[in-house]
Amino acid sequence: AVQPGTPVYASQGGLVIFSDFTIDDGHKIIIQHNNNYITVYKHCKSLLKRERDIVVQGELIGLSGNSGKNTTGPHLHFEIWKDGKPQNPKEFFIK
Repeated sequence: AVQPGTPVYASQGGLVIFSDFTIDDGHKIIIQHNNNYITVYKHCKSLLKRERDIVVQGELIGLSGNSGKNTTGPHLHFEIWKDGKPQNPKEFFIK
């Protein structure tokens, strides 16, 4: 949970393969990374990158929000996928 408008940064550099509004997930951005990884950022208030943009790790890509039908309040829904399988983001966090 975060306040609406909190900056959302790319967790890793890559190619933006989706950046648009969806009914269920609201403003959503998906980034393709090396080694068949993708990251997904859902329910944003606004998106600052477009499809086919190249982003670097730590670059501002959007602002958190509460958009979409499947939201439960202001937050950032973050996913990591590898080879089409969801990954536990906690496994990638630096402690």
